[in-house]
Amino acid sequence: MFDPSNAAALKAYEFITIALYAQYPLGVKESLHLELGRCADNNYTKLRGGQDVDWAPVQLMEEICQVKCNCNFTDARTSSGQLPKCKDEPDDPTAAKWCSLCGPVFNKPIRINLFSCGASKYTDCPGPKMTPATKDWATVLKDLYLWDERPSTEDPINKVLLPPAAPASNNTLFFYYKNPAFNRCGDVDAAPRMPASLFEPQNALELQMYITATEQLYHVKGMDRPNPDLKLHQGRCKDHGYSTKLPYNTTAAWAPTKLMSAACDARCKCVYPACPDVPDDPNAQRWCSLCGPKYNAPIEIALWNPTG
Repeated sequence: MFDPSNAAALKAYEFITIALYAQYPLGVKESLHLELGRCADNNYTKLRGGQDVDWAPVQLMEEICQVKCNCNFTDARTSSGQLPKCKDEPDDPTAAKWCSLCGPVFNKPIRINLFSCGASKYTDCPGPKMTPATKDWATVLKDLYLWDERPSTEDPINKVLLPPAAPASNNTLFFYYKNPAFNRCGDVDAAPRMPASLFEPQNALELQMYITATEQLYHVKGMDRPNPDLKLHQGRCKDHGYSTKLPYNTTAAWAPTKLMSAACDARCKCVYPACPDVPDDPNAQRWCSLCGPKYNAPIEIALWNPTG
């Protein structure tokens, strides 16, 4: 993550850590900000011992590890009961996946060294930054991970994942699934079922999260999610050894109720699949058109046999 090519991801890591530790575990009236830097930079140089603390609170890690790495940060078996416990595994920087952060190696309790002021005058040792806490923990998590109320397109997280999108008329977003039972592959272009504004460069993070959620959570009968070879992937069949078109297609549920219910119920204040077609609000990072019937009718899947 410290390679120059991953500078944006490192900046996002800093931003997320500071933003979340400002809210946890203090109360709702005011919060202490974690700051980037060392105590010595603020004249705190007299070592006064140390304390072991949890490095990654469960409230911070559980959701992001489930969505991005398809695993449970803890042993809990609740909303994602089918997911395995996170383990130490290699990262994939090209896909902006840092799943080693979910494993035990990087989540052991960490030793915090405690320093007192080493300057001759205490006024040379600045105190902590205190600010009113206007949001509870759950809201902060939604802001950072769940598409709600993104504060600004200048937010460093918004610059991490994707290059500028193509013009709306050229937008494509294919997903494919290999069916080993029939030795064939099916793919579909999701772009016509998505608002064009989701492909604009300032919404890069939201588009990547849409891709990740679709890959990790889409599940219909016959798909075994724990097996990485038996789930939906971004891409086209022809790029994965299946380019002989069958003379017919098939249809499938585009947005299974289990996938859509949580997002639509919580973020768009409607009960899926009874959500109406409504306009999106890109400025507030709300894409509630995705919950309406326009984008959720059964979809036609192109079928392909192996190349040759």
